Amino acid sequence: IAAGRVTSPPEPPGADPLSALTPRETEVLQRIAAGQGTKTMAREMSVTTETLRTYVKNVLGKLGAHSRLEAAALASRAGPPGHAEPEGEHPLLAALTPREREVLAHLTAGAGLREVAKRLHMSVKTVNTHLHNLRGKLGVHSTLEAVALARSRSGRRQDEWPDGPI
Repeated sequence: IAAGRVTSPPEPPGADPLSALTPRETEVLQRIAAGQGTKTMAREMSVTTETLRTYVKNVLGKLGAHSRLEAAALASRAGPPGHAEPEGEHPLLAALTPREREVLAHLTAGAGLREVAKRLHMSVKTVNTHLHNLRGKLGVHSTLEAVALARSRSGRRQDEWPDGPI
């Protein structure tokens, strides 16, 4: 017991961290990976935003993730989301510039903004500019939605994108 909370015992090395999630936490992770925001998730799951934030905190803790984006990346690497991905590339993704595709590919792999900036040798401000532009082209309101769209609409894994990570 730490700070009044009961903590789960650490998972043995190699264990699937997703198996530690409760069914409700698994639902939250699926919604995170789909790019849903806090208010939408809370409304659709019929819980308060505070309860939803607790679920998110628990999911991040159990996965060892530091952000929703990182949790979504872990979830996508763990296995198929239960449906086959369409073949070919989505036309909206094809509309992105090569640099926007690189930024999105790194984010899809779970990198944070600072890490993307470092890998691509640009400032965080420049990364944010690319994100602003690609969100507009994709018609989404958040980076998480852009990553979810990229995962669901691309017929290829992010490491197979022509302008993806090395």
